[in-house]
Amino acid sequence: MQVFVNKTTVGYCGGIRDDVLAKFDIDVPVFIAAIELTDLSEIETTPSQYVPISRYPVVKRDLSFVIDKKYNAKDITCFIKDTASLILTSVVVFDVYTGKNIPTDKQSIGFELKFTSTERTLTDNEIEAEVSAIINSVIASFDACLRQ
Repeated sequence: MQVFVNKTTVGYCGGIRDDVLAKFDIDVPVFIAAIELTDLSEIETTPSQYVPISRYPVVKRDLSFVIDKKYNAKDITCFIKDTASLILTSVVVFDVYTGKNIPTDKQSIGFELKFTSTERTLTDNEIEAEVSAIINSVIASFDACLRQ
Protein backbone atom coordinates (compact mmCIF):
# COMPACT_ATOMS: atom_id res chain seq x y z
CA MET A 1 0.00 0.00 0.00
CA GLN A 2 1.30 3.47 -0.84
CA VAL A 3 1.66 6.28 1.70
CA PHE A 4 0.65 9.74 0.44
CA VAL A 5 1.15 13.29 1.64
CA ASN A 6 -0.76 15.91 -0.37
CA LYS A 7 -1.26 13.38 -3.18
CA THR A 8 2.49 12.67 -3.40
CA THR A 9 3.74 9.14 -2.75
CA VAL A 10 6.31 9.22 0.05
CA GLY A 11 6.50 5.55 0.95
CA TYR A 12 4.94 2.15 1.25
CA CYS A 13 3.52 -0.04 4.00
CA GLY A 14 1.97 -3.46 4.33
CA GLY A 15 2.09 -6.90 5.86
CA ILE A 16 4.79 -9.51 5.27
CA ARG A 17 3.46 -12.59 3.49
CA ASP A 18 2.84 -15.69 5.63
CA ASP A 19 5.23 -17.86 3.56
CA VAL A 20 8.09 -15.42 4.24
CA LEU A 21 7.27 -15.32 7.96
CA ALA A 22 7.21 -19.13 8.10
CA LYS A 23 10.82 -19.30 6.80
CA PHE A 24 11.88 -17.41 9.94
CA ASP A 25 9.56 -19.34 12.31
CA ILE A 26 7.46 -16.24 12.92
CA ASP A 27 3.84 -17.06 13.70
CA VAL A 28 2.48 -13.55 14.34
CA PRO A 29 1.55 -10.90 11.77
CA VAL A 30 4.42 -8.54 10.87
CA PHE A 31 4.00 -5.20 9.14
CA ILE A 32 6.57 -2.89 7.59
CA ALA A 33 6.63 0.73 6.50
CA ALA A 34 9.20 2.56 4.41
CA ILE A 35 9.04 6.35 4.21
CA GLU A 36 11.40 8.37 2.02
CA LEU A 37 12.31 11.30 4.24
CA THR A 38 13.90 13.33 1.44
CA ASP A 39 10.56 13.22 -0.40
CA LEU A 40 8.82 14.54 2.72
CA SER A 41 11.12 17.55 2.94
CA GLU A 42 10.23 18.61 -0.61
CA ILE A 43 6.46 18.64 -0.06
CA GLU A 44 4.86 22.04 0.42
CA THR A 45 2.62 22.16 3.46
CA THR A 46 0.74 24.92 5.15
CA PRO A 47 2.13 25.89 8.54
CA SER A 48 0.26 24.73 11.61
CA GLN A 49 -1.75 27.32 13.46
CA TYR A 50 -2.28 27.43 17.19
CA VAL A 51 -5.90 27.37 18.26
CA PRO A 52 -6.50 27.66 22.00
CA ILE A 53 -8.68 25.08 23.70
CA SER A 54 -11.93 26.56 24.90
CA ARG A 55 -12.46 26.93 28.64
CA TYR A 56 -16.16 26.36 28.04
CA PRO A 57 -17.92 23.00 27.72
CA VAL A 58 -18.14 21.12 24.44
CA VAL A 59 -21.61 19.95 23.46
CA LYS A 60 -21.88 16.79 21.35
CA ARG A 61 -24.77 15.76 19.13
CA ASP A 62 -25.05 12.70 16.90
CA LEU A 63 -27.03 12.77 13.66
CA SER A 64 -27.63 9.94 11.21
CA PHE A 65 -28.98 10.50 7.73
CA VAL A 66 -30.33 8.04 5.16
CA ILE A 67 -28.88 9.28 1.92
CA ASP A 68 -28.30 8.14 -1.65
CA LYS A 69 -25.19 6.00 -2.19
CA LYS A 70 -23.94 8.41 -4.87
CA TYR A 71 -22.87 10.77 -2.05
CA ASN A 72 -19.88 9.99 0.11
CA ALA A 73 -19.34 10.81 3.76
CA LYS A 74 -16.42 13.13 3.05
CA ASP A 75 -18.50 15.37 0.78
CA ILE A 76 -21.27 15.65 3.34
CA THR A 77 -18.76 16.32 6.14
CA CYS A 78 -17.23 19.17 4.12
CA PHE A 79 -20.69 20.53 3.33
CA ILE A 80 -21.67 20.57 7.01
CA LYS A 81 -18.42 22.30 7.98
CA ASP A 82 -18.76 24.88 5.20
CA THR A 83 -22.39 25.77 5.89
CA ALA A 84 -22.50 25.70 9.70
CA SER A 85 -21.68 28.58 12.00
CA LEU A 86 -18.42 29.00 13.88
CA ILE A 87 -19.74 27.29 17.01
CA LEU A 88 -19.50 23.95 15.17
CA THR A 89 -15.92 22.92 15.90
CA SER A 90 -15.83 19.30 14.76
CA VAL A 91 -17.63 16.91 12.41
CA VAL A 92 -16.62 13.26 12.53
CA VAL A 93 -18.19 10.32 10.70
CA PHE A 94 -18.79 7.53 13.18
CA ASP A 95 -20.82 5.12 11.05
CA VAL A 96 -21.59 4.26 7.44
CA TYR A 97 -24.16 1.48 7.19
CA THR A 98 -25.93 -0.35 4.40
CA GLY A 99 -28.10 -3.37 4.95
CA LYS A 100 -31.18 -4.34 6.88
CA ASN A 101 -33.82 -1.57 7.15
CA ILE A 102 -31.96 0.67 4.65
CA PRO A 103 -33.12 0.72 0.98
CA THR A 104 -30.60 -0.89 -1.39
CA ASP A 105 -29.83 2.40 -3.17
CA LYS A 106 -29.31 4.24 0.14
CA GLN A 107 -26.85 4.32 3.02
CA SER A 108 -26.96 5.55 6.57
CA ILE A 109 -24.17 7.93 7.58
CA GLY A 110 -23.74 8.93 11.21
CA PHE A 111 -22.00 12.16 12.22
CA GLU A 112 -20.74 13.31 15.59
CA LEU A 113 -20.99 17.09 15.87
CA LYS A 114 -19.16 19.12 18.51
CA PHE A 115 -20.10 22.67 19.40
CA THR A 116 -18.27 25.14 21.63
CA SER A 117 -17.39 28.78 22.02
CA THR A 118 -14.16 30.39 23.16
CA GLU A 119 -16.16 33.24 24.71
CA ARG A 120 -18.98 31.69 26.74
CA THR A 121 -21.08 28.64 27.51
CA LEU A 122 -23.51 27.91 24.71
CA THR A 123 -27.22 27.65 25.50
CA ASP A 124 -29.44 24.70 24.63
CA ASN A 125 -31.44 26.98 22.31
CA GLU A 126 -28.30 27.95 20.37
CA ILE A 127 -27.26 24.32 19.97
CA GLU A 128 -30.71 23.16 18.94
CA ALA A 129 -31.02 25.97 16.39
CA GLU A 130 -27.65 25.04 14.88
CA VAL A 131 -28.48 21.32 14.79
CA SER A 132 -31.84 22.09 13.19
CA ALA A 133 -30.18 24.27 10.53
CA ILE A 134 -27.67 21.48 9.77
CA ILE A 135 -30.43 18.89 9.48
CA ASN A 136 -32.48 21.10 7.17
CA SER A 137 -29.53 21.98 4.93
CA VAL A 138 -28.39 18.34 4.57
CA ILE A 139 -31.94 17.20 3.83
CA ALA A 140 -32.43 19.94 1.22
CA SER A 141 -29.02 19.63 -0.44
CA PHE A 142 -28.66 15.84 -0.54
CA ASP A 143 -32.32 14.70 -0.64
CA ALA A 144 -31.66 12.92 2.65
CA CYS A 145 -33.85 12.05 5.59
CA LEU A 146 -32.98 11.95 9.26
CA ARG A 147 -32.61 8.40 10.53
CA GLN A 148 -34.56 7.72 13.69
